[in-house]
Amino acid sequence: METGRFDSLVKSLASGASRRSVMKGLLGLGVAASAGGALIDTGTQAARRPTPTPRPPTCPGSQHWDGIKCTCASGDTCGPDCCLIGSECCDGACCFGHCYGEELCCNYDNWCDAAAECCPEGATCCGEQGCVVIEEGDCGCGGECPDGFECCGGQCCASGFCAGETCCAIGVCGGLCLTNEGDECCGNLPYDPETHACCNGTPIYGGCCTTGGCELGFSCCNDFCCPRGQCAFEGCCAGSTCGGRCLHEDTYGCCNDQEFLLEGNVCCDGVVYAGICCNNDDCGTCSDCQANHTCSQPRC
Repeated sequence: METGRFDSLVKSLASGASRRSVMKGLLGLGVAASAGGALIDTGTQAARRPTPTPRPPTCPGSQHWDGIKCTCASGDTCGPDCCLIGSECCDGACCFGHCYGEELCCNYDNWCDAAAECCPEGATCCGEQGCVVIEEGDCGCGGECPDGFECCGGQCCASGFCAGETCCAIGVCGGLCLTNEGDECCGNLPYDPETHACCNGTPIYGGCCTTGGCELGFSCCNDFCCPRGQCAFEGCCAGSTCGGRCLHEDTYGCCNDQEFLLEGNVCCDGVVYAGICCNNDDCGTCSDCQANHTCSQPRC
């Protein structure tokens, strides 16, 4: 209580002031004291209360606050959302398909680009015809095939050769179209019989598989028919062979499967010697074959 106001109350009592006026004075001092205490308490509590953390702004849809503005972490902004790869913005919303009008989104599988039309379930895009419901017995977008045609891959095929969904003009082999006139089928593979032979279901480059596939007097040599006696490792020889290889020229001979030059050399019992004879028969009736494989001077 303030000292000055207390002294005034004491004087009032001493001077005979009424009880009511004295009580009012006391009540005023109490209210003032309470108000002062409340102000002191309120200041103390305010000093103790922590400063509130400011809350970041909220962003619409899938956007987030980057410290400056609402934005998309990935994708393009579309209204409140972020359209990722595989979707496009369609009137403020992400469309996982093709946007073809105001708030109209069509699944990519149902979109008919040629007719700019969204096909309902059960319909097929038939190019510029648009979306067509194919009835049972129809051949794709073309409808029912005329007599003599076969439905092949949604198209009416006149040849009757159908490989999967492809209409073949010549024939079919193993689910593939024969592409050249005269081609045949070997197993499941097409081949040209003029350049290949079919051996046990596999086409090989050559004219034969065994000697039985060649004409009389020929043998199968490296998949080709070759005159007998002219087959070598490298193929059919133009002339003779030696040790499984072709003799290069007529000036060479073969001695025990070894090629040698004929001029100035002779093959005796499988061995090549420099000379012209192996025995007397090689020198004629009036001369003998000497040890150096040369013929002696004629005696008659």
